Amino acid sequence: MKKQTSPKKIDKDSADAKAQKKGSSVPKEDISETVIDDGYFDISEDKRVIIFFVGAQKTLEKNFGTQKISSEKLLEKIPEISNFCDVEVHTFTSTPAASITPQMMLDLSNEIQQKLDESALSGAVVVHGADTLAETAYFHGISLSEQFQSKSFKPVVFTSAQNPLLKISDELPANLLAAVRVACHDFRELTPQVLICVNGEIHGPKKVEQVRTSGCCTFRSPGWGPIGFVNNDAVYFRAVSMNEDIALNFPTPKVLGAQVGLVKAVTGDKGELVDVMVDKGLDGIVVEGFGNGNVPKTMMDSIRKATEKGIVVVIATRCEVGRVLDEEEEFAGSVADLLLAGAVTAGETSAAKARLLVAYVLSQPDAQTLKEHNPQLFKAFLQECLDPVLAARLFEP
Repeated sequence: MKKQTSPKKIDKDSADAKAQKKGSSVPKEDISETVIDDGYFDISEDKRVIIFFVGAQKTLEKNFGTQKISSEKLLEKIPEISNFCDVEVHTFTSTPAASITPQMMLDLSNEIQQKLDESALSGAVVVHGADTLAETAYFHGISLSEQFQSKSFKPVVFTSAQNPLLKISDELPANLLAAVRVACHDFRELTPQVLICVNGEIHGPKKVEQVRTSGCCTFRSPGWGPIGFVNNDAVYFRAVSMNEDIALNFPTPKVLGAQVGLVKAVTGDKGELVDVMVDKGLDGIVVEGFGNGNVPKTMMDSIRKATEKGIVVVIATRCEVGRVLDEEEEFAGSVADLLLAGAVTAGETSAAKARLLVAYVLSQPDAQTLKEHNPQLFKAFLQECLDPVLAARLFEP
């Protein structure tokens, strides 16, 4: 690893002699220490980053000629990484990103946290297939255990490659190098611990979405934009966390036992898919409604049947920008009607991400105990996780 050279120490005796000749006063302490302590010189400690490859088999084959790669092979393609850190490489799975399951996300989260508990590691980078990158990154954001977060702030940075306008052999190294630089950056308490770095932009996991099937600028945070950027000479952030601290402070479980379905409401929907999920005994159902979150009135009987059976029902919106609102006049199928029926709302969380959050919460024994003994308090807790603004208005005195 190439190390940055420290600035040459000022010779105190020489400085004193020159000062005396000029008749000026001699500083009482070594000015070099003051300069260094004030941060004028950038003296970085050695860094070590672990890189996980997830669902990126074709990308790996095109870039490195093999799915299994070593640190040496990686540095041959991207020698600039050695300017920032040493690397450790691990292929988590070659399963295509479209087939990544929530349980696999949980297994990866546990493995990353276990690895980052090692004091030698500064952070982790995850090279993930683009199809489900946003969901996997979000899941990691909610699944960081309280114990892990309290030990140290070590970032987990997701990246990918999906730009046909560039040769993939050019795109992935550029994105990977930028992600490694972010993982080496010291930004404690300013940003989420989990980040997405693609195309020189840094996004938080709660808002980021894959907004195009291909081309430039595939990942965006609609209504919010990036929270930072990676330039040739710097990593910098232009925004604070923006409520991106979404970890739920549960112990990270080994198994994601809860089953949660997702239904996209369509015009004329009579709730048949909701009925199927109720009959199958799912633990939760996320319904993606129109606009503010409204659904056809013909779905309401099915949604009421679900909540009456103790199934958690969450209402999200198909809109990219904005949160689910209950402020319209109450009518059959309105958000106000859905709340009366026992549903909670997803706020600004997308339906796909809300499904992961509900599954994660319902897989926690403590949450299940609370749901059984105090359903109203559990509902308030879940609403707080998804939309604190609405939770404060609905449940706090």
